[in-house]
Order: sequence, then structure tokens, then C-alpha cells
Amino acid sequence: NRASMAASWLGNPNLESTLNRQIDFGAKVTGESFFLNASVFYSSLQDYITLTNDIVVSTGFTAKTYQNVEASLWGGELNSQLAMPMDLYLRGSLAYVRGENEDKNQPLSEISPLNGSLSVRWDNDTFFAEITERFAAGQDRVDPDLDEDTTPGWAVTDAKAGANWDQWSLAAGVNNIFDITYLTHLSYQRDPFASGVKVPEVGAFVYTTLSYNF
Repeated sequence: NRASMAASWLGNPNLESTLNRQIDFGAKVTGESFFLNASVFYSSLQDYITLTNDIVVSTGFTAKTYQNVEASLWGGELNSQLAMPMDLYLRGSLAYVRGENEDKNQPLSEISPLNGSLSVRWDNDTFFAEITERFAAGQDRVDPDLDEDTTPGWAVTDAKAGANWDQWSLAAGVNNIFDITYLTHLSYQRDPFASGVKVPEVGAFVYTTLSYNF
């Protein structure tokens, strides 16, 4: 128990283990120049362990602790690639999860929003170049009991190029080319984000890699 306004944590030795009942469906479609993978799932979670607020009796300050709730999760993933003329490839992915606290009829905390990527790659087996757009929708399904904050949507552009020869591979690239300021929907309830301060992701940066496979 901290004798200050700093965040305190309380354990809960009475927690039950989570029981997950889940059903999954998946499909894959392939052709001479494309493939498409899709999957969906639904989970019914008995005694799901989530965060909640409590009061430290000795100090009267708010503390975070853990509780069991009945919850559900559902979502899906989509991945695809299309081979085009002139050694070009179009790739895309999407992922989405929706969580619900069934006891309180409100969103589960710490659930990422819809996110994905779209890229165009030129690759002749020796040289390659690729440009990728990564993105996420805004997340407004947040846990009000934890004062979890919403996160705006974002999109950033990455580019890279390189060459392969024998067992060697050389690549160079720039991530977040336009130096966009953005935030991923991380856990703002746990250290080092427990104070509620939002930490932006990395801005524009350049990298090079050299690897040898044996």
C-alpha cells in the first residue's frame, strides 16, 4: 500500500482459472496467381480475468486489482496475395477482435481495433522493392470503469528495397516515411502507461540489414 496518490496494485488470491469454449472456422482459396486465407472465431470465456478498480482500505486511495467476469470475444483475420504482371505482387491483411464484458454489458479493456496493411512488392528473385501502408481504425470501445481512453485511427507508410544472392540478403528501408505521429491502442492501465500518459510510436527512421543464411 503506497501512502501517496501513486497507483497501487492489489492481488486477488480468490481468482478462478479461465475456461475458454471456442469455435473457429477457416477457409483458403488459391489459384494460379492468387491466394486468400480467411478465418473467424467466437470464444465464450468463463471467469475471464480482467482489471478493475478498488480502494486501499488503509489509505483510501484507488488501486487496480483483478476480477473474474463472464466475457466473450469474436473476430477474424483475412490475408491475401495477388501476383500481377512485371513481377509485381499485391498483398493485404485485416484483423478484428471485439470483446464484451457480459457481466456489465460493456466493452472489455485492452482490445485492439480493426487493423491491417496493404503493400505492393516488386520481386524478380534477385532484387526487390516494396511499399506498405499500415493502418488501424480508431478504438472507441473502451472500458469506462477503468477510465480507459479512446485512440484515434492512423495510417503510416513504409518502404524498403534490397537484393538476394546465394545465401546473402541485403535490405534498406524507411519506416513511417512521412513522420506521422500516431498511437497504438496499448494497455494504458499497466506500467509504464499506468499514469495514463500516451506514448507515441516511433517517427520516421532508416534501417539497413545484412543477413547470411546457412
